[in-house]
Amino acid sequence: MLLWQEPFYYRLGNVFIHALAATAWFCLVREITGQTIVAAAAGPLFLVYPTQTQAVTYITQRFESQAVMFMLCSAAAYARFRRTKRNGWIAAVVGFAIAAAFTKETAVILPVWLLLIELVFFERGWIRNRAFAYMVPLGLVLVIPATKTSISTGYLTLGWIRWDKYLLTQGPVLTMYFPLVTWPR
Repeated sequence: MLLWQEPFYYRLGNVFIHALAATAWFCLVREITGQTIVAAAAGPLFLVYPTQTQAVTYITQRFESQAVMFMLCSAAAYARFRRTKRNGWIAAVVGFAIAAAFTKETAVILPVWLLLIELVFFERGWIRNRAFAYMVPLGLVLVIPATKTSISTGYLTLGWIRWDKYLLTQGPVLTMYFPLVTWPR
């Protein structure tokens, strides 16, 4: 076997993507809180938190790590836009959001996530005036690749399980992961 075909090198790419996601998390927390010390603690905590280790250790989970990285970059760009009021950051928000949507269809939740960031960390009067003008088009842009991905597999999602069966399995999965978020074991 050639040296570069070892699984270690594929995992090294996953570690690099995860490190970029932690950097994006650092940027997002710094933009939201305005405190570099808090962000300096949040970034490494994201990097070493053991709940989702399979996204880094499994080669096939690279899509998940990339989608998270792009979503965090989009959210950080959105928070930067809200802090600086410079419209140029909207292009970064949309660009990273589209990259996330083409990476994994779960990125369609990003507009809701940005709306929650808006509700919790920024003034509420802006939401009535302008937030929906940004969130609705972004949501429509993200639905297109997600819909195309799910339609391409036909009635099945992931090519092997029906959508209704897939949704029925998510309850037990969520009840397993919520405790792990608060106390990883």
